[in-house]
Amino acid sequence: MLAASIRRAVLAALITAVFSAGARTYQPPRPQPTFRSISTLVPLDVRVLDRDGHPITDLKQSDFTVLEDGVVQNIAHFSAQPLEPLAAEALKTEPPLRGAGGALTTPRRRVILLVMGRGTLEHPFDAVTAARDFVRTRLMPQDYVAVMAYNRATDFTTDHQTVAAVLDRFREKHENIDRRFNITLSGLQLLYGDRRIPASIQKDIDWIFEPAGGDVRVAAREPEAIDPRKRQIVLGDMEEMIYDMKHSGGAPLSADFESFVNWIMPTMHDAGSIHAGIEFLRYVEGEKRLIFVTEQGFSLPRTESDLRLAEAASAARVAIDTIHTGGVVAEVPGAQSAGDDIFRRMSAMSTLKILTDDTGGHRFSTVRPETAFERIDTSTRFQYALAYYPADQTKDGRFREVRVTVNRPGVTVLVRRGYYATDTPPAPDRTRIMTDMRILTAASVPSR
Repeated sequence: MLAASIRRAVLAALITAVFSAGARTYQPPRPQPTFRSISTLVPLDVRVLDRDGHPITDLKQSDFTVLEDGVVQNIAHFSAQPLEPLAAEALKTEPPLRGAGGALTTPRRRVILLVMGRGTLEHPFDAVTAARDFVRTRLMPQDYVAVMAYNRATDFTTDHQTVAAVLDRFREKHENIDRRFNITLSGLQLLYGDRRIPASIQKDIDWIFEPAGGDVRVAAREPEAIDPRKRQIVLGDMEEMIYDMKHSGGAPLSADFESFVNWIMPTMHDAGSIHAGIEFLRYVEGEKRLIFVTEQGFSLPRTESDLRLAEAASAARVAIDTIHTGGVVAEVPGAQSAGDDIFRRMSAMSTLKILTDDTGGHRFSTVRPETAFERIDTSTRFQYALAYYPADQTKDGRFREVRVTVNRPGVTVLVRRGYYATDTPPAPDRTRIMTDMRILTAASVPSR
């Protein structure tokens, strides 16, 4: 499977490096300069859509302008790349692993990760059914797809019917699981109790990801196990934030504070799943989509945290599509803690907008899920591949802002917002994030 190929490739590279190093004559280490020359192209996967969301396929290189940090760049590579169904013999190959520097390749398939978020997803708009039908009827035979929910994920596979069966099981169980989560992992229990998933709930989660029949086995695994070093931005920081709340002198668990505490666990689940998905897809070439289906979305402590999450996806060339099933944000007159709830829901919508706009994805909140999946399918069957050598040839580790424009009116251009000028994207600023979370916690405790 794909995960095993990634592990084998990494191991082979390490073994080669060890044996090659042993064969060389020792040379004194040379001082490394602070900045190095950029030797690789910056690839951009660009989709240009008309007003109806259909791809525009007749553009030429001269129709595009690429700017990096506001400076016009010379386009060194241009190609139009339609995606068509492949013959059965082509299905045996796995998506190619991304080479160092993100070498240009011609995509032959889409690699799609469905992240099913916390909350009620099926009713009233049948979002899980729409996801199942998308996998079952809209994917091309060569497309790789996987599904992630709670603390489990399938392997990527071209066996779309097996993944569709997992989604059927998720549809059957997820609302009951989420209700039990809200009872067992909320309020005082979340603060002072055992926050591990209870065995009875874990049993139902595991049942969802059991083999759905046939000869192909679905390999369920913990999303964090994909790369435990990449649990960024919220997971470890929220654990520390919960610890701080428990040892803050016994602040009263008022309605406002309880609402805030109950927001933490779904955010940890959903943001953690998105992070794990980005890091797994980072090492794969192709048309990479992370489709996040969510009732309410999630909100990180500040806009900069949202941007860093979007930057991580953008640097990995992962487009994030979000399908929001929770309806419009509206305050209920007289509802307890309604103001805080409205603020968090509006913040969550802002987070979803940043994730989609900055990665070249779609955000759907006012159309039915089946329409959203149809538009995702249609818009990803054709793209333009552009690439350029940056005018600024220093690897200074900064995130470079990229903008692509097209000299045709009335079109929508979807493209990632930028990249890191380094071989390894930097980790988020943990100290700053932790400070923000503590400030947000303090502001959420009602004064007396």
